[in-house]
Amino acid sequence: MKPLKFYSSLALQIESFIRLRQLSGTDYQSQALLLCYFDRFLCKEKLEGSRLTMQIIDSYLHTLSDLAPRVR
Repeated sequence: MKPLKFYSSLALQIESFIRLRQLSGTDYQSQALLLCYFDRFLCKEKLEGSRLTMQIIDSYLHTLSDLAPRVR
């Protein structure tokens, strides 16, 4: 699998978190892909800061409401 690219204002933090998880011996590919979807959402919403709010999280979770609970 080719490396994922992150573009939101949280890209550096997300990449650092993924590297940390992988260094701990965790196969973090599927979770990293989920973070990539979240990163795309943040870009679409034009999040400019590095602070997540409950409103941002709620908006993202609302976009997942059509998915089956196990997929969410």
